[in-house]
Amino acid sequence: MKKFTLLISLSLVLIQLSGQEIDFNLSYSNSTLKKFKNAIGFDIGFSKITKKENKIGFLICNSFNSFDYDLVRIDLSNPRQYIIMDIKPNSYSLCLQGSYCFHIYKNDNAAVFLGPVINLNYFKIDESIHQLPSGTREEIYYNDSEWLYNKIGIGLLLEYEIRKVIKDDLDLTYSLNPMIGSFEHFPAMGSTDPWFYLSINFKIGLSYRFGIKQE
Repeated sequence: MKKFTLLISLSLVLIQLSGQEIDFNLSYSNSTLKKFKNAIGFDIGFSKITKKENKIGFLICNSFNSFDYDLVRIDLSNPRQYIIMDIKPNSYSLCLQGSYCFHIYKNDNAAVFLGPVINLNYFKIDESIHQLPSGTREEIYYNDSEWLYNKIGIGLLLEYEIRKVIKDDLDLTYSLNPMIGSFEHFPAMGSTDPWFYLSINFKIGLSYRFGIKQE
């Protein structure tokens, strides 16, 4: 909670200092973490353009996953036997993201930004699990529901901006955001979840500029 309060306080300070762009994105994420392998969502946030034309950004990212997946693991009570599960998720993640991107290309109609990103992630896991009969194990159904807090992620953000879409102060943005994040506690013995995961996030959105004079 202290980390969350610190990030919110920092965002409020930045809003007072600038608040020069308001951003809205639609997102798709492909991850090595099966619980969020094909997540879709949306982001809202703001960014400031510095005097050197770099971009400081803050986003609140929301992702949802309802795509079924299968999981096969070794039965710890009998290493010769496997446990097979059919899982129907209805999970949610909240991400607070900060970034600092350098402008690497710019003209009157477009700009490209590249820079580091850090995330603070919150996961709400909600899954209906069907454990199939195998070996000596019977068929069972059960639910798994839990929250995971304060999971750190780091990565890169590559953003391509098409300027003056429809009107002069509205830009269209495309972004690619590869990340590595923490998930399970280390060491988590007996868990099927990874300690770390990789994800690639694809986003398309609109950026509304105010107080910025484009050349």
